[in-house]
Parts: sequence; structure tokens; C-alpha cells
Amino acid sequence: MLIRKEHASCETNGDPRIAAEMRVKERRREECGKVPNCLLNFGICLDASPLRFAHNVSDTQFTSIFLDNVLDPGNFGAIARSALFFGCEQIVYAEGRG
Repeated sequence: MLIRKEHASCETNGDPRIAAEMRVKERRREECGKVPNCLLNFGICLDASPLRFAHNVSDTQFTSIFLDNVLDPGNFGAIARSALFFGCEQIVYAEGRG
């Protein structure tokens, strides 16, 4: 819904290809409060497509994070953004446990 222009470069890990694909729309702060399951948003929201899930992980070497029992979608989002910033290539989670 809203990504402030001054924060867009942070979310793209400095990759200009990603920044070129982002459409930034300014919205009123109240509109972020209408996003379901998003109580704490600090006035910054992102309308994004669902994550792709891989059911078969190959033997290829990746920088990975394994998550178990992460219940808050906000925490999952914060972890995913941090992982992208630090170059993590995949997130693995325990299905049915958060």
C-alpha cells in the first residue's frame, strides 16, 4: 500500500533492478491501519505478491535461515527484510509450527 520514497532504497538492498520495478504510491497514514494482521506498521506498508514455496530443496549451497514457531506475521516480515538486506537467498520454516 505504501512505501515511502526515502525508504525504497533500503528495501531493495541497493539493487537498482529491484528499485526500477517498484511502484511507489503515497497514501495517508490511516490507510496502513486498514491492512489486515498489521497492527504495528510505523506508517510504512507494502502490497506484495505471496511468497513462492519450494518443496524440494536441492543440494546447492545457499545462505539460509531456518525459522521454527514464528507466530507473528510482523516478525516473519522483519526477519525476511533483514535476510534480504544481508544477502540471504532462502528462508526455510517448519510447516505447521508458525
